[in-house]
Amino acid sequence: MFEGAQGSLDRCDLELIAGWIWFPGAPGRTNVVELRCGGVLLASCVADRYRQDVADARVGDGCCGFRFEPPAGLSAADLPRIELPVVGTGVRFVHGVWGPQPAARPERRSRRRRAKRFKTCILHIGAEKTGSSTLQAFLGVNRAALAGRGVFVPQTLAPHAADGVFNHSHLAAQAVDEKLLGEDLHAPLGIDGPAALDAFRSGLAAGLAAELKGAPGGCETLLVSNEHCHSRLLSTQAVARVKALLDPHCESYRVIVYLRAQHELAMSLYGMMLLLGCVNIDLLPPMPPPPDYARMVYASRAYFDYAALLERWTVVFGREAMRPRLFERGAFAGGARLRVARRLEDNEGGRNGAT
Repeated sequence: MFEGAQGSLDRCDLELIAGWIWFPGAPGRTNVVELRCGGVLLASCVADRYRQDVADARVGDGCCGFRFEPPAGLSAADLPRIELPVVGTGVRFVHGVWGPQPAARPERRSRRRRAKRFKTCILHIGAEKTGSSTLQAFLGVNRAALAGRGVFVPQTLAPHAADGVFNHSHLAAQAVDEKLLGEDLHAPLGIDGPAALDAFRSGLAAGLAAELKGAPGGCETLLVSNEHCHSRLLSTQAVARVKALLDPHCESYRVIVYLRAQHELAMSLYGMMLLLGCVNIDLLPPMPPPPDYARMVYASRAYFDYAALLERWTVVFGREAMRPRLFERGAFAGGARLRVARRLEDNEGGRNGAT
């Protein structure tokens, strides 16, 4: 399937890293290219940029280009350590060699691989209006009990952790595409431009690393929850930033998403906005809205496109990591919720732990 890969690393310097990749045996495949330096993941992107020269050469449809702006701090001495593996293919590009190469072979010397801090990351990404706030309040009340069972809930990603609400909204805030700068996740943080966003991302990564290093020794699972991952992360590149933040600490992932019927989601959102006093609002506006459209547009069609949501998270995390579930309120009443409560009581053996 991945034999006979065609492509080129056209440029790899401190100003731009760019090229293209195409697999004749898998012409419709979505290819994700990682930018790594010395094995450390710096960024990821989808190879879907249009290349007229590739199209003229009749290689696929030309939509196979990738492009990275090298991160700040990368020096000329780092360039020979640059690798660009194409996820899941065994193919990579390396600095100084302009065509696809086989994946690097492991060193022959016996060297024990250093395990990452957590074996598994449970990543709850929403969707919105599926009980996320209740779940996040539960995490706050039961954080110590969860740690006793090997599940660590971090504070660094949750701006309201001091109030007991573990909504890890900083996860989405650092991953949002730059074109959405200034939206409601950034304003309270004083992020008003690319430089401020870069500083926030660096500080958040350092703070998270320090907290996870000090996590209780018995914790092997990291649990993160933020429903804005559904509503704000609208590109594969944004999702890749989530993985890049967590990858240094987690070996594997379970991405949990609850999907609520779209008409129920729209009605729930509309009711919430009415309670907040927003009456001049449209959840399903004409697309695109005409120039004189007077109502406030709250959600786009992409907000309700679950197929696209699952696709971009699958591209980055892999199909085996995805755990989509239907959100049906009736399934919880006296059923699953009651069983969970009884299971917690049984596991606690009568102790006052999780509530």
